Order: sequence, then C-alpha cells, then structure tokens
Amino acid sequence: MSGAGIELETDLSIGVERLEPELETTVYRLVQEALTNVAKHAEAGVATLRVSDDGGWLDVLVSDDGNGFDPDGEVDGFGVVGMRERVELVGGELEIESKPGSGTRVRAAIPLAVEAGLGLDEAAGERAAN
Repeated sequence: MSGAGIELETDLSIGVERLEPELETTVYRLVQEALTNVAKHAEAGVATLRVSDDGGWLDVLVSDDGNGFDPDGEVDGFGVVGMRERVELVGGELEIESKPGSGTRVRAAIPLAVEAGLGLDEAAGERAAN
C-alpha cells in the first residue's frame, strides 16, 4: 500500500454524541473505503475528512489531492459500488467527483432521522422535495 506519508486533515462537527447505529456503521464504512482508496490508488500528499450536520442531514466528505480517475470509467473491485449502495440504503445520496490528474471528492448526504424525527425513507423524500 502506498498510503504511508499522506497527511490527513479532519473536521468532525456533529451536534449529537452518537448517531443511530445503522448510520454510524454506514458512515464508518464509507469513510473506511474512501480513505483506503486514497491510500491504495491516489498517490496523494493530503487527504481531507469532513463530517458535519446541516439541517437534519449529515454531510460526509473525503477528498484528496491525488492523481484522480474517471468515475464513469471501468473500475476494478466493488469499493465505489459498495459505498453507493450503503449510502442509498439509509436514504442518502453519494457523489464522486474526479478526473485524471486532479484529485477526488467523495461526498455523501445522509438523513439524520433522529434529529429530523422521521424514518429514513421519509427523510430521503423530504430532501428530494426541497
């Protein structure tokens, strides 16, 4: 793995001490996979992890200054597919922005059902309506 020597900048600011267990696991696995991809493939010097809450939604961002890739191209393995499926299963949305030579941004918006007082499906519908 070529991840040694990557500087990781973090900004973790959410208004609750713990998330619902399903959301906590989703965020953990998303961040784990995204940072693993940075270490294995990006040849990055700096990666950023930001997790914050915004109006009943959890915003998760993992970005790097690495070599990037074509997100619409063929990708080995199931990492990107797995990240997308995990986020969508909890009513969230995943965006991957990258192009060769310009780093990568993996961003997820996930409903905080506890704060919104809604079920995950209802919270996802509310976001789509806004």
